[in-house]
Amino acid sequence: MPPLAGFSDNPFRSRSDVLVAVKALLRPLLPYFSPGCTRIHIPVATGTHFDETAAQLEGYARPLWVVAALLMSGDEPDWDLIQPWIKGIEIGTDAEHPEFWGHIRDYDQKMVECEMISFLLLAAPKERLWGRMDPKIQRNIIAWLSEIHTKAMPPANWLWFRVFVNLALLKTCGVDTPTVRESLQSDLELLDTFYVADGWSGDGLWRSPELDEKEWEI
Repeated sequence: MPPLAGFSDNPFRSRSDVLVAVKALLRPLLPYFSPGCTRIHIPVATGTHFDETAAQLEGYARPLWVVAALLMSGDEPDWDLIQPWIKGIEIGTDAEHPEFWGHIRDYDQKMVECEMISFLLLAAPKERLWGRMDPKIQRNIIAWLSEIHTKAMPPANWLWFRVFVNLALLKTCGVDTPTVRESLQSDLELLDTFYVADGWSGDGLWRSPELDEKEWEI
């Protein structure tokens, strides 16, 4: 892999260094956005086990960790740099648009990307993101994220994706309903059962040696 200017040669000694680095990570992605900015397609094999549309949504969503950090940094954002990601969430959740991400299904890869989208909504100050959005766009985002409540997901660390969704709905989107609060509470209670020891949790219920031995015999 060739070096990436601003990242590979970055000393990472100061806050300013980190800001340079995160912008260096985002800029090379700009040419690979879809027209509606809902997907990023880099012309290489992905190796994913899910469909290409989901892989391109993943390409869009994973950099949101960085976009969210830039919006919450306190500095004036580089709007030209991050605007494609904002446009993407507005269009991707619009069921009437050709680049709609699609409805969430049981055990859907889109549940994974919901976490980054929700983190963006939580991290960005309201006056920089949620408060600037048209009410119709806000309703679309709420409707799309809320689909996760009625779909099955693995009883494992995937529950964190729904936790993030519910936190975003509650704290940013103003959706304070029994469904949101009960889902948040039940997911956190189940996630607590994954605790192992010394601050570590498993990705799901920890397997016992007896269960491993039993399955080996089968």
